[in-house]
Amino acid sequence: MIKPKIFNALSVDVEDYFHVAAFDGAIDRKDWSGIQSRVVSNTHKVLDLFSLHKVKATFFVLGLVAEQHPELVKAIVDAGHELASHG
Repeated sequence: MIKPKIFNALSVDVEDYFHVAAFDGAIDRKDWSGIQSRVVSNTHKVLDLFSLHKVKATFFVLGLVAEQHPELVKAIVDAGHELASHG
């Protein structure tokens, strides 16, 4: 019996926890710059994990994150992942 190839789709939202709409009433956007960002370190952890397991994904990057961290966008693309806009 021939086993069929199995393909999976994987996507990652690249944003900080305080960027999500669920926090709109709790965290004002004008205060975002004063909150410690975790998006760079956490995305690199995900990139390392995916590299270890030879996994590719689509990374949906928030425009604000792309503007503030262009080196992160480059790291995602350089690792061979698909880049998309998260709006």
